Amino acid sequence: MIEISQRFDLENDLTKQIKQLEEVGLWVFGNRQVNEKNNWITAIVEIYSEDNPVIQKVKFDKDLVQKNK
Repeated sequence: MIEISQRFDLENDLTKQIKQLEEVGLWVFGNRQVNEKNNWITAIVEIYSEDNPVIQKVKFDKDLVQKNK
């Protein structure tokens, strides 16, 4: 267990590291798995080159998104 201030520091450091990876053409993907027997959480982090064919890219149409009024 970590304190809330430590958690914010860790999140900021992780964000900086992810941005550094993106600057050199690497994309970071994350997920988590929860073991149903004991509620143990496992983080899964995968890093791929931005031109890796495993990554499926789609064009996003901004006109289809509802805007909050």
